[in-house]
Parts: sequence; C-alpha cells; structure tokens
Amino acid sequence: MFGAVAIAGGGDLVMRRIAQTRDVRAIRTAFDVYGRIARLIPVLFGAGLVFGLIAIFVEAFNPFAPWLLLAYALFIAGMLVGYLGIGRWGDRVFAAATASGDSASAELEAAVTDWRGRVALIALWALIAAIVFVMIIKPFA
Repeated sequence: MFGAVAIAGGGDLVMRRIAQTRDVRAIRTAFDVYGRIARLIPVLFGAGLVFGLIAIFVEAFNPFAPWLLLAYALFIAGMLVGYLGIGRWGDRVFAAATASGDSASAELEAAVTDWRGRVALIALWALIAAIVFVMIIKPFA
C-alpha cells in the first residue's frame, strides 16, 4: 500500500506541478512516462487489498468491525476519486498538451486550471490521511 500511495499520490502531485508550468514538452513527456508507470497503481492497490484481507484473518480481526467498514468505504472512495477525478484531469491535460503546438493552447490552459483536478487531489490526500488515521486509531473498536 505504501508503494501504491507513493506512486499514485506522489505522482499526482508531481504531475500537477509540471502541468502548472505550462511547458508543453515537459507536460507531454512527464505525462507520457507517468501514464506508463500509473498502470501499476491498480495492481499495487489490488495487492494491498488482498494482503489486507489476509491480515484480517491472520490477525483474527472481525472483518465487519466498524473501523474496518469505515476503512473499506474510504478505500473505495479513494479509488473513485483517483480514477474519476485525478485520472480524468490528467487525461484532459495530456490530450490538450498533445494537441498543442510548442506553446500552451487555450485548451491546455483550461485543462490545467480546471478546479476539479485541484479538488480531486486535495480530496485524495484527505482520504489517504483518513485511512491512515482509521488504521492506526481504530475508532469504534
């Protein structure tokens, strides 16, 4: 899970910063490379989920404990925010950069400054913080 969060969350932060430069070549290159690396994200999160489920039974946790149900919901919310929010924002930025010439087009400017990308990134990191809190504190246990 640490690797998945590092690649997903850290990569998203870096891609957002690169996009803010409006350097078309840098955006094209970075988003292309990150797009290939990002294919590992679902695999890593899936592996983390499988190991988490194994840990439930190895450690004899109640799989329906309130704190685990909360963690499941936060995990699903994080996956949705990553895919529907940040993923789509990144796709729009990359498509606009690919369609741009050597300088940032109006379409690229609109994609980079789209408030939904910023909100999705903030929401993702809030969800990650909430998951860490729930997994450490185990509220309602």
